[in-house]
Amino acid sequence: MTFGNAFAGVPLWAYLCGCTCADVPPPPLLRNQQRRSHFRGNHSYPSFYHIPRAVNYKNLLPAVLVLVLVASACSTPDPREHRATPSARSGFALAFDRSNGNMVLFGGSDSSFVRLSDTWTWTPDGWVHHEVPGPSARSDAQVAYHAASGRVVLYGGLTDDGRSSETWTWDGEGWLLADSTGPPPRQLAHMAYDDRRHVIVLFGGSGAGRERLGDTWTWDGQAWSEANPPQSPSPRGAHMVAFDDSSQQVVVAGGYGTMTHADVWGWDGATWTPRDSTSMPARLHSSLVYDADEDGLTLFGGFDDEGRVNDLFVQRDGRWVRVTHDGPGPRAEHDAVFFPDVGYVVFGGVVGQPVSERVKTNETWVYHRGTWRLW
Repeated sequence: MTFGNAFAGVPLWAYLCGCTCADVPPPPLLRNQQRRSHFRGNHSYPSFYHIPRAVNYKNLLPAVLVLVLVASACSTPDPREHRATPSARSGFALAFDRSNGNMVLFGGSDSSFVRLSDTWTWTPDGWVHHEVPGPSARSDAQVAYHAASGRVVLYGGLTDDGRSSETWTWDGEGWLLADSTGPPPRQLAHMAYDDRRHVIVLFGGSGAGRERLGDTWTWDGQAWSEANPPQSPSPRGAHMVAFDDSSQQVVVAGGYGTMTHADVWGWDGATWTPRDSTSMPARLHSSLVYDADEDGLTLFGGFDDEGRVNDLFVQRDGRWVRVTHDGPGPRAEHDAVFFPDVGYVVFGGVVGQPVSERVKTNETWVYHRGTWRLW
């Protein structure tokens, strides 16, 4: 069955699902039916309004199945429509879960400065809320994926009872309290998985009495161990930590100690070594991720000495290069992951100016090969 006139040659089943390719053949059941119209005054109605008196409805089942399957194949829904989304927040924990192929978000602080304990996962299809027991409500926790164990690891953070020293693991279905005797309680630290040495590396943060910390710890999937390197970055919090695939080192960049830092340090498993920082912008509360599409560490947003910014830097040949873009506006206290085959995914944070205004967002942005997209 096909339409006449404007849709001549287009099968009805293809028209209903939005396809208008005239060369799409109709299903066998409809192929030999003739086009006809019923006339009422000046109006003509296509033949699907005509129902023969003697119809074997069982014979229509294959056609109905074809309509359903083709409609599903032709549809391309906007992933932003009719889907749940985490509330606007800052200070949340965010990591890419390689085992389950999604981005995991936990907790943070909402627009009313209430600490949260919800767990979400994201793929290009959208956000999914997981109603499972787990860590208590907290903000400024640290999180990283531990590839050797296939678990997302969450440590510390600020709870309603103070700073935490708990270590929790996420397996894609639920949380497990794995340890509470590791590094001293803290918030505003950062950590990343060392792909070469198969441990998570944690550095710094803010401890008791808001003291800036400068210690280094590693998680092997079972327990924490304190490293005592001969050289380290100065104590700091709100810094960035990421694994640099090109140098095979965990990198610490920026943050705040007695000033906003503009330095970069690399961890080789035994000590920290300063790296070229001449082109590194002074930043804190930014997002830093190794972007495989850019083949370099990628830094977005955060605070400089004047306020929130939205500049984008990519490290190329050891130097930080500013990339002109028309993506998200100024923001800080957000976070990001690199999602393979998707891009650099940025979520949430505090947006706009002046610094005294703390307007939070729940936007999800994706940067891929030079182009931003609001998801």
